Amino acid sequence: MLCVPFVVITVSASLKGFDETLEKAAMICGATRLKAFIQVTFPIIRPGMISGAMFAFIISFDEIVISMFLCGIETRTLPLKMWEGIRMEINPVIAAVSTLLICLSAVLLIFVDIIRRRTQAKISG
Repeated sequence: MLCVPFVVITVSASLKGFDETLEKAAMICGATRLKAFIQVTFPIIRPGMISGAMFAFIISFDEIVISMFLCGIETRTLPLKMWEGIRMEINPVIAAVSTLLICLSAVLLIFVDIIRRRTQAKISG
């Protein structure tokens, strides 16, 4: 429930910028409603949906306190396991997971920058 506002804001911003006449034009050209959604609507709103999913993952991954309250004694999520590893013992697994998370973040940022540059190159000519 903590992530819902972030997802709603990013997806609704994506939907607000969507022009409904594009979908209607696809349907006039003979596409079914499903085909118009898949080929016209979804590619336009996909960045907002991906951003919302990324926000939800990052926020849910960071919320250790809520995980402590919601999980039972038997269930251990990765953030809880990392928290226990930091508090109870010095474990190299925590350093390895942290390194992987930093590398994943760097790769995602580079990927987003590449996509942004390609989009700008297509727009400018």
